[in-house]
Formats: sequence, C-alpha cells, structure tokens
Amino acid sequence: MPPAPGARAGLGGGRDAGFRFSEWRLDAVLHDIVRGLGVAEEVVRPFCLLVGVFCAFADHIGEYAARLDGAGEKTAAATVKLVKTMLADDQVQALLQVNRYREDLYFSREGLALFSEWLQVVTLWELSLGGDRTRAGHPPPEAEILELLNYLPDLAAQAEYKLEKFLEKLARLAG
Repeated sequence: MPPAPGARAGLGGGRDAGFRFSEWRLDAVLHDIVRGLGVAEEVVRPFCLLVGVFCAFADHIGEYAARLDGAGEKTAAATVKLVKTMLADDQVQALLQVNRYREDLYFSREGLALFSEWLQVVTLWELSLGGDRTRAGHPPPEAEILELLNYLPDLAAQAEYKLEKFLEKLARLAG
C-alpha cells in the first residue's frame, strides 16, 4: 500500500524489526538460503549481518534523512550521530569484528569498509525518496555525506582500529 499523501516514503523496519529478524531466526534461514545458492561462506555471514542491521536501523536511517531534508541538523553532526548509534549495536559490532585485545576494543578494516559502503548506499537510497531537497537554499547533503562516510576508513586507520579512539575522532567531526 502506498504511503498516505504527504507522508515520507521510508525504508520501514526499526528496532522491533531487527529484533524480530533475530528472534524468529530469520538470520539463520537467510544464511542457509544464501549458502545454498553457492555463495562463498566469507560473503554469506557479512551479507546476513547487513540484512539484520538494515532491519534494525531502517527507521533510524529514515529519520536521519528526514532531518537532513528539513531545516534540521547539520549534515556532519547528523551523520556522526547515526554512525555512533549504529556502532553501539551488537550486529554492527559483529560485522566490524569487534574484539578485545588486552585493554582495548579493536575492529577490522574490512568490516568498517563494508559497513561504510553499505551505509552510503542505504543513505543515498533513503534520501532519494525525499524528493526535492533544496534545504532553504542549501545544496542537497549527498556530497557531504559521501565525503564523510568515505573518510571513515582513513579515520579508523588514524585511530589504529581502536573503537574508543575511533569514536573520539568521529565525535570531533561533528564539531
């Protein structure tokens, strides 16, 4: 059913959808289906995690895009807020392969690159659903979002892939 006139066409989902995805073991079902298609095992797990993350955060991403569409938050601040919220999630941390070594939490470069690329696609898709976004004379935020999300791997390298240090550097970007 199409959205009501004037309503924002969003991705749907939300935290409840992410919870149901795991609770109903849809992650295991999806894993078996994708593996049954002959997809390499090293691709199956990240793919299934991304689907779970999408289910969990679709509403967050939609709200983020809506804030950018209106006179709302600055693009960098809103993007950093979204990324920080997502990084606290167990499925995102599994995707990033977060692990503790001695006193620090580390994450993988490959996991962050995959997360960043995926978030770019999903965010741009959500923004494309918003129609005309002149933002009171300001250009649409896509270029700034891409620049920031493309910068995440460099920022991670500067933080030596330590999660706490990465979050501190990320917070400075919101400035």
